[in-house]
Amino acid sequence: MSKTFITAATLLAAVSAIPHGGHNGTPGYKPGNGEDSCGQIILPMDDSVHGAAFNISLGTPAQTVTLLADWTWQTTWVDTPDCYGNYSVADCIPKGQNFFNDQASTSFVDDKTQITQSWLGTDYTPGLGFRNDFGSDKLCFHSDANGENLCAPSVEISVSNFTSKLPVIFDIGGVFGLAPVLPEYNSTFWPTPYQMWKQGILGSNNGWHMCGGLKDYSTCYGKKYLTILGGTDTTVYDTKKTVYHPTSFSPCLNSGPHLNLTPPRYNYWSTVWSGIWVGSTSYSLKADAAPAYNATTASPQCDPIDALAVWDQDKFGYGAAMPFAAFNALVSLTDAHIAYNNNTPGLFAVNSGNASIWQVDCAKVSSFPTLTYEFGHKQNITLVPSQYIDTSMYAGQCLLNARPWDRAIEGAQTFFGLTVLSRSHLEFDFATNMVGISPLNKELYE
Repeated sequence: MSKTFITAATLLAAVSAIPHGGHNGTPGYKPGNGEDSCGQIILPMDDSVHGAAFNISLGTPAQTVTLLADWTWQTTWVDTPDCYGNYSVADCIPKGQNFFNDQASTSFVDDKTQITQSWLGTDYTPGLGFRNDFGSDKLCFHSDANGENLCAPSVEISVSNFTSKLPVIFDIGGVFGLAPVLPEYNSTFWPTPYQMWKQGILGSNNGWHMCGGLKDYSTCYGKKYLTILGGTDTTVYDTKKTVYHPTSFSPCLNSGPHLNLTPPRYNYWSTVWSGIWVGSTSYSLKADAAPAYNATTASPQCDPIDALAVWDQDKFGYGAAMPFAAFNALVSLTDAHIAYNNNTPGLFAVNSGNASIWQVDCAKVSSFPTLTYEFGHKQNITLVPSQYIDTSMYAGQCLLNARPWDRAIEGAQTFFGLTVLSRSHLEFDFATNMVGISPLNKELYE
């Protein structure tokens, strides 16, 4: 995807982020322990192949590791030179790969009390068994926004324990998790900002917005995304317009292929998805309305519940998710035609899921219908056509960045991220496990 940079003069004129540690004054809100007295760190982020990425310092002496910021991941994971007991940089790390050498850190503590976690494979290591062990070390953030540094003397991290060398070179050296935490989860599920909140270093609330669809990148300090750990930037949104949603920890979150892990976990920032309209026409989100629904796909436990939006700024967050009926209507209303018969989410700016990529006439985009999403039966987000039309993937082409979702096959949940949130502010609160959604101030994009 293309990156836009702004001049030093514009950067100097950028509005500084004003911390907003919680939602005091919001009915029903109870602040976490010491929430408003804790610190924050402002982290502008750029793109990697998989999504937003930034650098941390880890260990003693400090090593720089590039991490993907992933809202669905848990404890910070870093790639290390460990191939299933064979600890060797030459044998386990492809030349040019960013990684963390834990044996070179005098402050690293190997945590043998934790059981190795295993997956059959992940999007970061396709075709390779994904194994993690655990340890702890010093971790520091550096803000490119204001030059500030913030460190935790010791946080739990996960370190790779693969069966072989990585098959390719990745532009990240690990994954920075931001998933919510359930009381019964041990420290292997604790994201770094959650641990730093518990240590009194950060506030519990974390803010995010993107600048790719705005007038310029100034509120992201010249980069494409802005994450604030421990607070939010109240200059980009009106706190009075924020709507808070409880996170669902339904077992049905483990029903779809992308979240189907063994052993299962359900700690994803997720919100009830209660409605969708293409123009003024609404479309059903019920399981039995899916094209693939039949007696063999029926799930007595998950079919009756509301659909769930899993918030994800990684590659699955690309694309405006919608049931097939809505997608087919959108294709007809935009007079779209198939341009490409395959798509690999994460490699491209468009995520059409298992569908083809559809192209439209750029001259007609302004006449296309709006898309409206309802969350929690109480909040609407409306997308104008330019938000679901991608022009960055191929020069001169306008592509539908819409992703059809078949609930009978993919489960009760689907992913929501960059396309739907391109003009919204999002916040996650570890103290309450609440998701807050606000419209960005109109002057940022009009």
